[in-house]
Amino acid sequence: PVWHCNDAKAARGSKLDRHQHIGKGTIGLEPFRRLLSDPRLAHAAFIAETPIDAPGDDRRNVALLRSLAPAPAKKPVHHRDTEARRKAHSNH
Repeated sequence: PVWHCNDAKAARGSKLDRHQHIGKGTIGLEPFRRLLSDPRLAHAAFIAETPIDAPGDDRRNVALLRSLAPAPAKKPVHHRDTEARRKAHSNH
């Protein structure tokens, strides 16, 4: 799935498709945080569909969306020698 991410200038149900910067419109930040934290959408593509009123607005909106997403879980790295040492110490 692909999601178009934009906040809304107009009120819900207005039938106007006017984009606003993330967190600056009538949607707010919390729905984006929930959307980006939903594990069912972990592999979805997100397209920021926001206005560019000043240079760098596109990068700021994407950075804000990224900051709302949970950090990916780090998988432990096991080296063969480390595993052998751990087993040797657990046998004592």
